[in-house]
Amino acid sequence: MFNEPARKIFSIIEVKNIGRSDGAEQQLFEYAYHAGVSLAILTDGRDWSFFLPGEQGIKYGEKRVCKLDLVQGDVNDSARRLERYLLHSAVVSGQAIACARDDYESASRAKQIEDALPRVWRQMIDDEDGQLLEIIAARVETLCGFRPESASVANFIKASGAGRLGQASQARQALPTTSLSPTLASFPQLATDAIHSPKKHTNSASDTHSPFPGMIGFTFEGTFHRGRSAVDVLEQVYELLIHRDPEFCEKLSQADRGHRRRLVAEERAALYIASPNLIHNSKKLSNSWWMSTNYARWSMYQIIVLACEVANLRYNDDIVAYLGDSRS
Repeated sequence: MFNEPARKIFSIIEVKNIGRSDGAEQQLFEYAYHAGVSLAILTDGRDWSFFLPGEQGIKYGEKRVCKLDLVQGDVNDSARRLERYLLHSAVVSGQAIACARDDYESASRAKQIEDALPRVWRQMIDDEDGQLLEIIAARVETLCGFRPESASVANFIKASGAGRLGQASQARQALPTTSLSPTLASFPQLATDAIHSPKKHTNSASDTHSPFPGMIGFTFEGTFHRGRSAVDVLEQVYELLIHRDPEFCEKLSQADRGHRRRLVAEERAALYIASPNLIHNSKKLSNSWWMSTNYARWSMYQIIVLACEVANLRYNDDIVAYLGDSRS
């Protein structure tokens, strides 16, 4: 079909059986180069990969604009992307190619930032950056009333999981957050108080701000688990810890005892004793316990820190949470 001079090819789509699209990029690129198209698409019906074959790069992945998972991915984003690149009027007018190039450049910039962040963080730690030490020292003082020496803060950072970042390939799974999680992990009682008394803390929005705006999910032992919302992340962490230890909820309930709003309870009505009108803000876990969900993202962050403490895990080492952009 490539020898028909009257037919203009704007883009090319290679379709594979479900689960058979991996490794098919070479054939797709051969077709694209032969046809002289700027946009090449590979799909098995579920996964859709959009490529710009003319962009620089040795590996096929370096030429990918985006990859969509129509089953597990965000529905609205998938619909927007498919319409953006495949709408007939956009394709024949050249707008689809222009949009793909814009998105490719944006993704490229984001990747460069992503690669640079852990290097900058590592350098700040090695150099014992004064501003970083000042911020952490001030927040520790806000929490417990005592201000640590700069040397103590520097030693803590270097000894913690946040001080061992280095490989750019691990950036998305292990980037440090600007929250108070390392400090609170060292003071579990303060973490519990912070959950139930968020008004004691100022600038809570920045405390939950993720290094990647909009990222929602968590990593466990280096594997990233995507979340639909901050509540979904909290629920997934609970379920993971329940799977590791069937008595986790009982232990978390004991650690949380003494507060009128409970994190988990065997009976739904016990979650919001002081505010029964909030009872609908709850979810049932797989072990039949109930979890409360009426928390700000900052508080959910601290709940996960406390959950790690109860489960004998180390936040920033074993689990890292990303609860999305707190400004959204």
